[in-house]
Amino acid sequence: MDFGGMPHTVGGGGKRIHIHFRVPFFTKWGQSLMLVGEGALLGNWSTKRGTLMRCHHEKEVLVWEALVTLPWAPCYKYKYVLVDGKD
Repeated sequence: MDFGGMPHTVGGGGKRIHIHFRVPFFTKWGQSLMLVGEGALLGNWSTKRGTLMRCHHEKEVLVWEALVTLPWAPCYKYKYVLVDGKD
């Protein structure tokens, strides 16, 4: 996870941060990774409302990534969920 710089102020005066989530993880055809977590902006732990991650190869490794903008907080609870294309 990369905290894309210091918090910055936007529109309503609240501080927001860009968080870059990145995880090497091998998936089978039709599977993907979803980022879910605590709070509405991370989907309230629901794979129906979480952030679908994008993947690419780095040599022989499959890497999944997502960039999320959130209000500044000292801690966020999150997890990666393996989603089958049939779900």
